[in-house]
Amino acid sequence: VGIDLGTMNYAYDSDGSHFDNPKHLDKSLKKLRKEQRHLSRKKKGSNNRMKQKIKIATTHEKIVNQRNDFLHKLSSHYINNYGYIAVEDLNIQGLVRMSYNAKNITDASWSKFIQMLEYKAERAGVRVVKVEPRGTTQKCSSCGIKVPKELWIRIHKCECGLETDRDYNSAMNILKRALLSERQESTP
Repeated sequence: VGIDLGTMNYAYDSDGSHFDNPKHLDKSLKKLRKEQRHLSRKKKGSNNRMKQKIKIATTHEKIVNQRNDFLHKLSSHYINNYGYIAVEDLNIQGLVRMSYNAKNITDASWSKFIQMLEYKAERAGVRVVKVEPRGTTQKCSSCGIKVPKELWIRIHKCECGLETDRDYNSAMNILKRALLSERQESTP
């Protein structure tokens, strides 16, 4: 299976199934802001300030636990159902540094998801392959023609008649690249 990671759909695979991004940080942000506001009003060095710090730490811990639970369940799903998994080899630090969407990218924890896939795959005997992500969304998975499109355009339309979701097209290209690289490595 080929997996395309994103911020709208967390994972879209080449079988056509997709998993929505739960956005745990966005859901808890209102509560976190409220707790931070209460902390700023407490006197420095007081017991109430220490109690408020613990409340904030508990809120952060809950967000991390929710995220980890989602990632463990998703990675286990792929490991249990597939024997060959292809994912993008993303430069996440570079994406965060140059992106206006940095908060959503860091909340998604793509690198943690890929790490979970790799160590669970090693235990289960499943193969995980990383491929170059450049151009996977622009190239048509049916005919191979480059179809330039902006990030907000979510439908892939090609001259060959293929009209599908942008992320599904990308997942198909990721799987094809992984299989092609496997063939090239095995051929002397």
